[in-house]
This record gives sequence, structure tokens and C-alpha cells, in this order.
Amino acid sequence: MRQAMLAAAVGDDVYGEDPTVNALQDRLAGDLGFAAALFLPSGTQSNLCALLAHCERGDE
Repeated sequence: MRQAMLAAAVGDDVYGEDPTVNALQDRLAGDLGFAAALFLPSGTQSNLCALLAHCERGDE
């Protein structure tokens, strides 16, 4: 397990540098027929991003 952890390719996902997350997003986009995909690790984060994408400040 330690060897796998040491050998894993890692990067900062905030800057788009994590090759594993990038590969997941690319695969999902291709499988679903979209140009791009975004991985969100929780339903709460997904809901927040959806609200921010569709609502303006002050909307009810």
C-alpha cells in the first residue's frame, strides 16, 4: 500500500494539476458526450455550484 501511495501521480486539483482527477473528468465528458466535465466530491458542493451557476445575487 505504501509503495502504491509513493508511486501515485498526484497534483493540486485546484490548479487542474491532478492527473487522476483530470483523467476522470475527461472520461466522463467523453462518455456523456460533453466537451468537459467537473468532478465534485459531494452532493452539497454540487448543489452549491448549481445554485451559483443559475442564480444571481438577490434572486429568490
